[in-house]
Amino acid sequence: MSWRKKITDNISDILRFTAHLFFAFDVIALSVFLFWFITRFIWHFAQYINHHLFGNPWF
Repeated sequence: MSWRKKITDNISDILRFTAHLFFAFDVIALSVFLFWFITRFIWHFAQYINHHLFGNPWF
C-alpha cells in the first residue's frame, strides 16, 4: 500500500475546495438578496399600511 497521494486525489481535493468556495459565495449572495428583499417588502408594506390606515379618515 502506497502512502503517496495520487494525482486524482489531488485533483479531487482541489475540486472539492472550489465547490466549497462556490457554495460559500452562493450562501453569501443569497443572504444579501434576502436581506434586500425583506427590507424592501417591509418598507413597501409600511407605506401601504400608512396610506390605507392613516391617510384616510376613520369614520
